[in-house]
Parts: sequence; structure tokens; C-alpha cells
Amino acid sequence: MVTCPLGLYFASYEGYLDGLYKLTVGIPVPEQRAVASAILAVIGVNVVVALFLVVAFREVTDDSDKSKPKQDKKND
Repeated sequence: MVTCPLGLYFASYEGYLDGLYKLTVGIPVPEQRAVASAILAVIGVNVVVALFLVVAFREVTDDSDKSKPKQDKKND
């Protein structure tokens, strides 16, 4: 979870994502490279939080079985 935003920031700052920038918004000038990298890292944080929420809501819990006492069925 921590490596995604940090990796995006440093990959963008060091120029590894210039090919992606060239296809979309253009390569940022060196003075604005830190701002573009920070924006990409914030987007990465939002993606990680959204994925965490999706996984948390899809998690199956068995709390309903534990709260009800089990009843023995007797055959007459």
C-alpha cells in the first residue's frame, strides 16, 4: 500500500514515466516535475484507498452464526 504512491512519485520525478506524459499532457518542465509527481502520487493514494474499501466490503463475516445459540433437534 505504501509502495504504490511512493513508487509513482519517484518514477515520475526521475523521468521513468515521460513516455506516458508524452502521450497525455506533455512532459513537465523540470520546475514543475515535483508538482506533477505529487499529483500522480495523490491519485495513487486514492486508488489504494478505493481498492481497500472494495476488499473490505466484499469480505465475508461469520458473525451471524456465532451470535445465535445452536438448538438441538430432537426426534420424537
